[in-house]
Amino acid sequence: AGLSDVQINVRLMMLAAMLGDAHTNVGSAGRLHSFPILPYWFADGLVVVAAGAEQRELIGARVVKIGDMDAEEACGKAEAVFAFENRATMRDRSPRYAMMGEVAEAVGLTADAKRMTVTLKPRAPEGAERSVVLEWMKPGENYVGLETDNAKLPLYRQRRGTANWC
Repeated sequence: AGLSDVQINVRLMMLAAMLGDAHTNVGSAGRLHSFPILPYWFADGLVVVAAGAEQRELIGARVVKIGDMDAEEACGKAEAVFAFENRATMRDRSPRYAMMGEVAEAVGLTADAKRMTVTLKPRAPEGAERSVVLEWMKPGENYVGLETDNAKLPLYRQRRGTANWC
């Protein structure tokens, strides 16, 4: 059996990333499916900063493993689909790409693009690590997270989608 259109798209993304030019890429045209957690790198590790509504309780948890790999190694594998010219770009993008099903499958984080196991350590110090099986976000589902309370955001981030608001 051959590759699907989405699998071909991911392979083309990987080829473009090999050029090493952060301004050259192959877009996914909205074809890639995301898992319902959005982690971000902080000094103390990879932390879930947003999640699907059903995974809201995972916000603030530290990502210990993605699939069978520790978070650092897994995000390193996800770097194969995008070029970057500095550490900040790499740290910003790698967790997002690791949470895309088709990318995760292509780089060996999961055997099935539709589901992936992630091991998390809750924010509470007494909380034990636990593994969660994630499935694709539903069409139209949005992340909820730290930015859902607009009044707590800095003024410059309260109206990000509005042009010339000030």
